[in-house]
Amino acid sequence: MGSEKTKILVVDDEESLSRLVIRFLRSAGYECTSTNDPLSALEMLQEDNFNLVISDITMPGMNGLELVRKIGESHTGIDTILMTGNTKDYTYNDIVAVEASDFIGKPFVLAELKAKIERIRRERKTLSELQKATAALQLTLNRNRAITESVRDAIVMVDPGGVISYWNPAAERILGYAKEETTGRNLHGFIVPQRYQAAYETAWPKFVESGEGEAIGKTLEFEACRKDGGEIPVELSLSSFYMDGWHAVGLLRDITERKQAEKKLGEINRELEMQTRVAKEMASQAQMASQAKSEFLANMSHEIRTPLNGIIGMTGLLLDTELNEKQRRYTEMLRASGETLLGLINNILDFSKIEARKLDLEVADFDLSALLADFSDFMAVAAHKKGLALLCTLDPRIPPLLRGDPGRLGQILTNLVGNGIKFTPSGKVEILVSLISETAETAILRFVVRDTGIGIPEEKRSLLFEKFSQVDASTTREYGGTGLGLSIVKQLVELMGGKIGVKSECGCGTQFYFTIPLGKQTGSARRETVSPVLPPDRLAGLFADRKVHVLLAEDNFTNQQVSLGMLEKLGIKADTVANGVEALEALEATPYDIVLMDVQMPVMDGLEATRRIRDLQSDVRSVPIIALTARAVQGDCGECLKAGMNDYVTKPVALPKLAGVLQKWLSKGRRTHRGREDKGRDGNGTGELPVWAREGMLKRLMGDAELEKKVLDAFLLDLPGQIRTLKQYIESGDCRGAELQAHSIKSACANVGGEKLRVWAMEMERSLSTDDLGAAATMMAGLKTRFGALKKAIQASKGERKVNTDEDSDCRR
Repeated sequence: MGSEKTKILVVDDEESLSRLVIRFLRSAGYECTSTNDPLSALEMLQEDNFNLVISDITMPGMNGLELVRKIGESHTGIDTILMTGNTKDYTYNDIVAVEASDFIGKPFVLAELKAKIERIRRERKTLSELQKATAALQLTLNRNRAITESVRDAIVMVDPGGVISYWNPAAERILGYAKEETTGRNLHGFIVPQRYQAAYETAWPKFVESGEGEAIGKTLEFEACRKDGGEIPVELSLSSFYMDGWHAVGLLRDITERKQAEKKLGEINRELEMQTRVAKEMASQAQMASQAKSEFLANMSHEIRTPLNGIIGMTGLLLDTELNEKQRRYTEMLRASGETLLGLINNILDFSKIEARKLDLEVADFDLSALLADFSDFMAVAAHKKGLALLCTLDPRIPPLLRGDPGRLGQILTNLVGNGIKFTPSGKVEILVSLISETAETAILRFVVRDTGIGIPEEKRSLLFEKFSQVDASTTREYGGTGLGLSIVKQLVELMGGKIGVKSECGCGTQFYFTIPLGKQTGSARRETVSPVLPPDRLAGLFADRKVHVLLAEDNFTNQQVSLGMLEKLGIKADTVANGVEALEALEATPYDIVLMDVQMPVMDGLEATRRIRDLQSDVRSVPIIALTARAVQGDCGECLKAGMNDYVTKPVALPKLAGVLQKWLSKGRRTHRGREDKGRDGNGTGELPVWAREGMLKRLMGDAELEKKVLDAFLLDLPGQIRTLKQYIESGDCRGAELQAHSIKSACANVGGEKLRVWAMEMERSLSTDDLGAAATMMAGLKTRFGALKKAIQASKGERKVNTDEDSDCRR
């Protein structure tokens, strides 16, 4: 508790008191968490770092005394305060026996509790400082002893009379004289060769007088005499200190081996240079091999996924036709096998990307509750097939709008929940998400996936997260798999900055848990960063009434047929080309609303074709382009976006995902020939736009006056409500809702020929597509004014002169 920030855990089954204490302590600047269960408290202490635990004594199950005792056994350094309301079942000695830091009687004054916390904090700080000082002193003693007794160099100390006063064990080993043979003898009388005596006799008197000399503070090399009569080369470092006269300390190092090594240094250097050249060459070859491996994986991904796209896609289209029971069963088995193969390929490629450090995490805004709801709906199908209950519980304290990688989070949960379903014969699988802690920018969440399945033997748990390992690896195993799933999960969790663990017991189920930090979204507006995936029951004829015209660039005939079948089911007309050159020619000749572009094609690939389209000196360059890619490594999706593509769909293409991407980009504004915005219903796009182009509307209605009246009456009745809704979206900061509403107003105006109002709504839609809420808000008044003018023109044609030329009263609200 000596740190600036004290982290406190409050354990009390009386929630009102617990909340009061938490609120008070937080106001006092402490970081606090609470629980009403002592067992849960012990788990929280395992997972987080707390400085202090404040616990009530009387609680159901484990009481506070037992909790404090367990904390003392396994969490040294955590202080504890016990809260007591009565003493019927325990005594003061009981509190002392468990070694609580302090106690406080109920009821108590909160200021008294704070005073006790501060006292414990000061005592802990004082104790910590004392322990540090003691440790530092002991460290100094140990270090000095280690230096003098254990170093390989000789340490010799000489007093002012030139007599040896200290001789360490290394000096005995290097020079051959025992300590007893040297103590009290003149140093230069037996270890300094005769040729150095004259220099010594000249320098010594000066040293005795001042502690200075030519050798002091320097490192010299010379020879020393050993007891056996031989001489050895030594390196001598001399220093002096004053203590009742000047003393000298010499550090002698035997450099015999170094001198021998110096003779070979030139040869070693030459060999090192040669090895460096070899190492550089090997590194270059390794880099080339790594690039070749990555390219192989990319090509393998494309070559496998391309026919697999055809298998899964054609199987899906086949299931939409009339089949007898046996044909449908065989087809469903074929699709299941294809999807299993796809899962294996994805696992292997994910593993390869992680191993090569090529896997990048996305940072996107997402709604956690919506993600879990969609995920639960998806996994419920597999759970219900086995008769299992699938439950999902979300801590209400968790902020719903978060930032992170929702796709990888979903992949982690899919693997863990899929395993739970796979290894649970009966019972249930649960997903529990709780808030561990949060700051203004981040929230740390704990995900738990537990089941009532067969469990995992203790001796096998350590292998769970290893590559290619399985609990049952025998040839008679009941459950298959590559053994990569949990390894990938562990690495994904760690890439996201979290940790993962497991608890299990044979026959009693398994519990996987992991914690990850996620960012919080800022501001009221939410950016749509992930294309929606629409449910299958909403896909048939989704775009039938919108007359969407799509260009499909795909060289594989089977994949062409799959994509055309999917587009036909969505109610979309499509033309096909086989390469990028043909795509450019088609876009120059025909207006398309959107382009589906395969990445890998002959003649000109999709990336180059996209770059050419974006560089064209015409408005065709703005047409939305969606990549169809079967490659899954080296950041290919990022390369698609870098080339100028707007979005991507990976193969095998799933119809719900394709529909979601199309809906996302088609909602951003329909295009006409060469991608130009439709400027007016008269077709020329020049001159002053009319308030109401009645002739064009009548032409579209084939001159039917009765139908004209019905259309105009419905328009005048409906549009004020649409304007109010647009205003509400803008005021609440919902850019996406406002953008879609402006698009709806634009479409309604186009149907009745309200050209000025249509163009105004189109400009608002364009501003909202770039999240410019301010510009859209300033345009609201002009929108209402133009609606008033259009209403006046329409009613004038029916002889109704009494109108409000500014805006309908319904629009003011």
